[in-house]
Amino acid sequence: MKGEVHHHLEESIRPYIDLIDTLRSVGIQKDLALPTIVVIGDQSSGKSSVLEALSGIALPRGSGIVTRCPLELRLRNVTGGVSWKAVLSYHKKKTEKTTKAVNLNHVATPFQVSNQLSSSASKRPRLSYEEKIIEFEDPSLVEKHVEEAQNELAGKGVKICNDLITLEVRSADVCDLTLIDLPGIARVPVQGQPQDIGKQIKRLIMKFIEKQETINMVVVPCNIDIATTEALKMAQEVDPEGVRTLAILTKPDLVDMGTEKNILAVVQNKVIPLRKGYVMVKCRGQQQIDEKVPLAEATQIERDFFQNHNFFRPLLDENKATIKCLAVKLTQDLVNHIKKSLPKLDEQIKKQLWDVRNELKECEAGPPQDPKGAKQFLIKILTNFNDKIKSLSLGELFNKENMFVQLRTEFKKWNDGLNDTKTSFDSSKDLRQNYRGRELPGFSNYRIFEMILQERVAKLKKPAIESLNSIKDIILKQFTDVSHQCFRNFPALLNTTMNKIENIQSCQQAKTEQRIMDQFEMESMIYTQDPIYLKFLNEISSDTFSEVQLPVLDIKCKYSEMLQAYYEIVVQRMADQLPMLISFYMLKETTQLLCTDMLCILEGANVSELFFEDSDVSKRRNHLQSRLGQINHNVMLDPDETFHIGTISSLNQRFQYAVLWMEETLRKLNEAEEAVVTKEEVIYQLALFSHQLAVIQSLSRQERNLLHPELYTSIIESIKTWDSTAKYSSTDRTYEALCAGKRLMMTPQRERKLVCRYKTGRGNPLMIFKEEVEWDEPTILRYHDFLSEGEINTIKTLARPKLSRAKVIDPVSGKKVSAASRVSKSAWLSEHEDPVISLVNRRIAGVTGLQLQTAEELQIANYGIGGQYEPHYDSKLTNDSDFQLRGGRIATVLIYMSDVDIGGATVFPDVGAALQPKRGTAALWFNLLRNGNEDARTLHAACPVFVGSKWVANKWIRTYGQEFRRKCSTVKSD
Repeated sequence: MKGEVHHHLEESIRPYIDLIDTLRSVGIQKDLALPTIVVIGDQSSGKSSVLEALSGIALPRGSGIVTRCPLELRLRNVTGGVSWKAVLSYHKKKTEKTTKAVNLNHVATPFQVSNQLSSSASKRPRLSYEEKIIEFEDPSLVEKHVEEAQNELAGKGVKICNDLITLEVRSADVCDLTLIDLPGIARVPVQGQPQDIGKQIKRLIMKFIEKQETINMVVVPCNIDIATTEALKMAQEVDPEGVRTLAILTKPDLVDMGTEKNILAVVQNKVIPLRKGYVMVKCRGQQQIDEKVPLAEATQIERDFFQNHNFFRPLLDENKATIKCLAVKLTQDLVNHIKKSLPKLDEQIKKQLWDVRNELKECEAGPPQDPKGAKQFLIKILTNFNDKIKSLSLGELFNKENMFVQLRTEFKKWNDGLNDTKTSFDSSKDLRQNYRGRELPGFSNYRIFEMILQERVAKLKKPAIESLNSIKDIILKQFTDVSHQCFRNFPALLNTTMNKIENIQSCQQAKTEQRIMDQFEMESMIYTQDPIYLKFLNEISSDTFSEVQLPVLDIKCKYSEMLQAYYEIVVQRMADQLPMLISFYMLKETTQLLCTDMLCILEGANVSELFFEDSDVSKRRNHLQSRLGQINHNVMLDPDETFHIGTISSLNQRFQYAVLWMEETLRKLNEAEEAVVTKEEVIYQLALFSHQLAVIQSLSRQERNLLHPELYTSIIESIKTWDSTAKYSSTDRTYEALCAGKRLMMTPQRERKLVCRYKTGRGNPLMIFKEEVEWDEPTILRYHDFLSEGEINTIKTLARPKLSRAKVIDPVSGKKVSAASRVSKSAWLSEHEDPVISLVNRRIAGVTGLQLQTAEELQIANYGIGGQYEPHYDSKLTNDSDFQLRGGRIATVLIYMSDVDIGGATVFPDVGAALQPKRGTAALWFNLLRNGNEDARTLHAACPVFVGSKWVANKWIRTYGQEFRRKCSTVKSD
């Protein structure tokens, strides 16, 4: 059985179907809607018959609800001896129960607590899905297996189910196409059906037809009033303009006599207009099915029916009748729909990618399974936690609730409270009356002075302790937030950390409270330096006092002023002393104790217990990583990248794909997307590849005008004389070999020189780096853990809004221009934009030992699929406008900010070195010899990115200012 649409698909849209199938094969349809065809109609409208005629597959037929589950029919045309093979698959719901006993008594560790809670949850029934796959090679079994699958999913009878059944058929006699048949719309429930069966079916249909990527094939019998057709009404709701709706009129042999003209008016778009229009078909009837009339013969019977019909004969000339006409129209519509849908996938995929990456950040990477790897992972996350806690205590870690802003607010409240207590003391007369002791008139009692001040100071103890408690809560919350950020997926480790934080904070609070009480005890001593006291007294009193009057300064009429002067000193001391005490003990010392205590976890730790994580977290992480992989491999490309892929396709003699990629490049250029490649270059290649397929006529007149007669002639000649075996230069061959992963010029003697070591910074001996020698001559070094994850994310965030097509310096004009040799996007970041850039520059100065005053700003580059930078030198540039001011590029620091799935290596063709991208590492080499000449061995290139995306940061350091940092040499070879 061979579907009518097969020949047209093979010749016209096979490449487009292949593109969609490629996306579908990696599972992208789980995240994004892909172009497909959906067949809908009322019950017994002839849907399955139309689908059968198009596909050549016999499907269940009959009265009532025949299609009770969505049936996705994937037709795959294959050659090479495969006669006919089908795979039917669906997911069956399965409920698992467990009666495992749970005992929550005598739980010793957080791990056991989590295990017990997990076990408790496992007592509840758990829903899972079991995939059922049935393979068979007999076409007559299709109907049987589909019915059995429907019975298993929806139950025997007439109920429906939303679960999808997929039937994939591989044969040389079918077309490459995906169709979905949906249950027929029921109006009145029959015996055994739920009362809301109609609503259930409509909800199911709406899920499919509302997607803009779907072509809705609405099947309507000719012998009913089209205005009352529910399927057509639903299609109009989601597609009011009829842009993606095609109506198929079935059963024309059952039309009542006298109504033929009315039917013709419908087909001619005069009753309910649809942009895609109508097509009338006559499929096999029940009698023909019983008599086993072949599809090929049924096609001829259909044509004879229309040829001999008095009213419907003109539809043949108008291409609005027969399955064959429907196949042709469907082919054209599907091609156009795929063309329109593909560009929209760009934004959708990028949005999905952004969302999934953000969700994945919440899950983070799980621990390795091997003990050694798990221990290293534990060290890594504990170190990360300590780094964040230290940064928090130093005010370098900023989050939504800035801790130091809150602390300053509390300290200000304390200061404001102190100032409110600075009320004037009693008058001298009141003091003499209220505080006179046994002394005779005219004598003073210093004890009274002390007692009054001590009483006033003692009242500050309560607000001081309240301030301590408030600040403790702020710090505890901040530490708790960091703990959840670092260990949220590991409840046992989080629980352990929280216990440590609370224990340390509790001890530190008691210690701080004691220190505060000691401070108040000291304040009760009533002491300050004489000059300080006199200074405050003179500021308050109308009289002037000096040290020459000492020790006779006791004037009772000035007691209130003397008290006020000393209390002002107390207030100033306490305003600073209390915040300093609390900050030191509650923040700084707590941080030190906590970091030390966290590292103690490594001693005899049961890593498996600490890394116990909720199964839901693990499942979610795996699901998101799977989605990220699917989406990452299908990120839409820019014009230069599509041009590159088209060129590669042509080299593999896949000219039909090369034409598609060039057409996509031309479309992007017409939409004014930025690119290095020009429209003339694309059309040249498009014409060349199209000639191979004899479809050069498909170019528009405007595009063809760009091809001058001489150019067209040269295209034809180039095709005739094109030598696919043309040789590359030795550098090109080495470049390609290194990019292919071959290790050239690597000897055992050289390999022994490639070592790893800890190295102090050349510019700063206090800096310690993990240094690896990647190559000996010239020396190429790699520094591991050069950037943290947070720093990488910050740099990317800063660079994304600035990314534009990468430029190089034109050797003629000296200006920066786009270059075909470099396929990437770049941005420049300066120190004032973010502290992270300044920190990175300090590290670069540390590893190089060079000053950066004349260095270029940090350049961020992003290479997508196909992105590359052909062999080049970073050293002195011709007509470099900055050369006179800053000198040539003495050194290059290349920082990798991403791993790359396939490709993207940095290679040195003349020496055979190759550096694979490794996230967070930095490479260093010197472009100039010590005598100032260019080091010819530093010719390097960025290999094409085949799968994934590559992010790097470049720092080019200039020669001026390095005279005392890197000593010169007069030796020619140095």
